[in-house]
Amino acid sequence: MKKTLQLASGIFFFFLLLQSCKEEAKATIPISEPTSKKIVVQKAQQIDYHQTIFTSGKLITQEATKLSFKKGGQINKIFVKNGQTVRQGQLLATVDVKEANVYAQQANLNIEQSDISIENVKLLLEKANRDYENTLGLYQDSVATLEQLENARTSVKGIENQLLTAQKSRNLSVQNQTMANFNLEDAKIFAPANGTILQKYMEQNEIASGGLPIFLFTSQQKSKMIKVHVTDKEIVHVQNGDPAKIYFDAYPDKIFEGKVIEISQMADPVFNTFEVKISLQPTSEQLFIGFIGNVEIKSSENRSLISIPVDALVSANGKIGTVFTLKNQKIVETEVSIFKLEKDQLLIQAGLENGQQVVISDVTNISPQDDILVSNK
Repeated sequence: MKKTLQLASGIFFFFLLLQSCKEEAKATIPISEPTSKKIVVQKAQQIDYHQTIFTSGKLITQEATKLSFKKGGQINKIFVKNGQTVRQGQLLATVDVKEANVYAQQANLNIEQSDISIENVKLLLEKANRDYENTLGLYQDSVATLEQLENARTSVKGIENQLLTAQKSRNLSVQNQTMANFNLEDAKIFAPANGTILQKYMEQNEIASGGLPIFLFTSQQKSKMIKVHVTDKEIVHVQNGDPAKIYFDAYPDKIFEGKVIEISQMADPVFNTFEVKISLQPTSEQLFIGFIGNVEIKSSENRSLISIPVDALVSANGKIGTVFTLKNQKIVETEVSIFKLEKDQLLIQAGLENGQQVVISDVTNISPQDDILVSNK
């Protein structure tokens, strides 16, 4: 009985010792506190966005002119060649003018004959006026009769009518002469201004019809322009007067300035693109027709957007994206409508406000449930 009590007493003290060790162990193990994740935030910025349209095209001249003969015939001589620079008034080509020369000579002869007739009639008119004055005096002295006076007056009127007819005949001859001279001029092509012959369509001895183009001419006074094509999505953002920058391989370090001057209202039936013409500002560099240029058109159309770093994007599905914003020191998952990616900036058209704080660091490793330590950029 005594041994039994001793054994029970030993077991009891053992359990007391074990419990004491457990409580001591609990007291010595430290309790870990939750760690905060460091995040960097940046304020969303409202911007006035002007879309830039990138395209390319060929350099042409503004208002190239087709030169032709007004009067057709066989081409006698062509004095210029493709690419030649010409002066204003320089003779470029002629056609056969034999028939026009005949008409011009005939008109000149008719004018000479009319001048002689007019001088003769004027002499007759002077004599008729003298006869009338003499008859009038005799009539007043009762020497001449009234019939003689009226006959003298009628003679004057008749010669005056002859003079008027002769003068009209001369005017007609002058008109014929002018027309003949026009025909002579119409048989020639002159340079309308200082410029360049871009294209020669016909050769010497060929038969040219009146109005048929012989040369394609461009004036040095006309500015050069570049013709480009844009898509239907881009054309709606282009307006006349929009500024443009043009780059040519021949001048890799030079930016040429220009502006939109003409916009096609109908799409090309083959490529379904719209033609846009851009005039270039005058420059000292030599630009040849046919140069290919890369073009940036900056739309004058203003659009208010929100700009944030692309690093803020958590996920995206098409134009719908997700970012983390900061509200009351808590992470909030926010849905945004994406307009486009511009270099390293994400342009947002809906979902964010100007000045709203957006998380831009380590967005794939945080969640709205995390404790955070905020750092501003």
